[in-house]
Amino acid sequence: MNNEKLEKLKYCDRDGCVHEKDLYLPGEEEIKNRRLDARLFSNPPHKLEFVTDDSLLTITNDHGEKWEFPYETNRIFELDNDQRYVMLIEEQGYARLLASAFLAERESARFSYPGLKPQFFGFVDAFDPDCIFEDRNGVVYMATVRKGKGEYVFEEDDFHKEVVSMCSKMQEILEAQAPGPHVSRGVILELEYMDKKGDPSRYMPDVLMEILEKNPVITFVEGDPERNEELTRKLTEIVEDYQELKRV
Repeated sequence: MNNEKLEKLKYCDRDGCVHEKDLYLPGEEEIKNRRLDARLFSNPPHKLEFVTDDSLLTITNDHGEKWEFPYETNRIFELDNDQRYVMLIEEQGYARLLASAFLAERESARFSYPGLKPQFFGFVDAFDPDCIFEDRNGVVYMATVRKGKGEYVFEEDDFHKEVVSMCSKMQEILEAQAPGPHVSRGVILELEYMDKKGDPSRYMPDVLMEILEKNPVITFVEGDPERNEELTRKLTEIVEDYQELKRV
């Protein structure tokens, strides 16, 4: 008997609205056989897309073992037929590695993905640019994804120069402001994410695009409409350039 079940989950979206939806949890048979139901990857609010391309996931350890797997998310890859297995997921275009409890001796970031841990995985961490983990026998592993799936993908191209220039302007504005929340801080983060990814098929600045759509002119500096118009126009151009960009 599988004993799968649904639980009610309440969560808030980015506008603060509360939603309620059934949360799918794996049953005993799924856990035992490491069989992942597709519903696990649509659990709110962490929907995990199925992504595949021609990059590779490479895993090595200090005992000289090596494995290579295709870059495919939401699929278990077995290092042996017993206790060692891993899985890739993508969150907002960033690769994360999940590993079995046997491979979770070293502490990780412990991201929370409903239904995926601790039932299936004891380890969840990011590539920064590599991902290091350790098994219960003290063997240390390193997982790498080929360029285009790591956390850092800066390129010395025109887009990178545009981003650096805009980030500098936003930083100057921040330094002139009183401490506290400011729109420039979020803009810097979005610009850096775009520069790191360099590929709109993997990451889109949805929040920034929504702000630009709702605000013909963003108020970065109080009492300086001309500068605000110039910065908003330039920021819009950068987003448009990014939508046409593909570095990898």
